[in-house]
Amino acid sequence: MATAIEPQKRRRVTQACDYCHRRSIRCRPADGDAQSRCTNCVGFNQPCTRNRAVRRRGAKPRQHPARPPTPDGTCIREVSSTVSTPQSLVASAAATWSAPQIASQALVVDLIEIYFEVVYPIFPLFHRPTFLRQIARGEHTSNRQLFAVTMAACALSSARVTDNAVTNMVWDYQSLSSTKSDVFHEAAVSALPTTDAPKQSLDLMRAYALLSLAAIQNGRTRDMQAYLGRYHALVAMDGLHDEENWPQNLTIVELEERRRLVCNPDPL
Repeated sequence: MATAIEPQKRRRVTQACDYCHRRSIRCRPADGDAQSRCTNCVGFNQPCTRNRAVRRRGAKPRQHPARPPTPDGTCIREVSSTVSTPQSLVASAAATWSAPQIASQALVVDLIEIYFEVVYPIFPLFHRPTFLRQIARGEHTSNRQLFAVTMAACALSSARVTDNAVTNMVWDYQSLSSTKSDVFHEAAVSALPTTDAPKQSLDLMRAYALLSLAAIQNGRTRDMQAYLGRYHALVAMDGLHDEENWPQNLTIVELEERRRLVCNPDPL
């Protein structure tokens, strides 16, 4: 009984010959060639050689720049200075700001109460319960823009106390006069941003408006024009005169605050 002859497996070329490589054609081994040439070299009667240098496959190893050795002979791994800082670290760094000690918490609360008693009926720039709650919690000591508007309101209220505009006998005028209006004014100015202001910052806009009022109170016309110009610049840059440019998820209180501050052609 004759046994079946198993077919001989075709040899596999791991590297193309020089002739096939130069012409970018497929290199296949020729069957029955005594010189082990490929089919192309047999068909064109060419010497089938593999004399070119073998190239390594795969990704090339990364080249690291030479690092200066340490005194003990080891190398220090350098850290690139172009690595960007995560936004969470930027936000945490901004949140570490703390307000300077200008006056006692009791004096700040009293002056804010005087603002709502004397100034607020003419310039209702706040939602009273919200602002009083922020001051009572001391939020202005960790929020720079809230601190600026709080100091501006205190500067204006302190100036009104000096001018005897407060007629309510409940207040202790000696304690209210312990810190001058100029001190609050300088604290508010020092908290103002020195770069581009963030968009739709109501506290910053209120600070500019109140500093303008305080400038009028103290007879500083140039300062009044400067702060009023910054206020109008914020309104113009973000198009806040049009309610279509406001956030869509505003509460009734936030909507009314913006209307009182922005929709009025002039806060003064």
